[in-house]
Amino acid sequence: MTASRTESLAWGDALLDEARSMARCYADADGRLAEHIHGQYRRRLRATARYYRDAGLGLLAGRVAWLAQREHVVDAWAKFDRLNAGGCGVA
Repeated sequence: MTASRTESLAWGDALLDEARSMARCYADADGRLAEHIHGQYRRRLRATARYYRDAGLGLLAGRVAWLAQREHVVDAWAKFDRLNAGGCGVA
């Protein structure tokens, strides 16, 4: 059974919140996560991207997929937030 758009958005939002909390709580002084935590973090973000894609939010899904690839999670979240607030890019 396929999730409705509303369900896909709800699941995606919940997983995105979990990933953000992980970055906020577990990042070291350099803005990185320990390897075992980073794997869980990436899985949440990749699932979020799938849910957003399923809900028809391809642009946001791409941004979340970009976020999942970053090693410096603190900087990546700052760039992600700026971009989604109307910033000019992530570079």
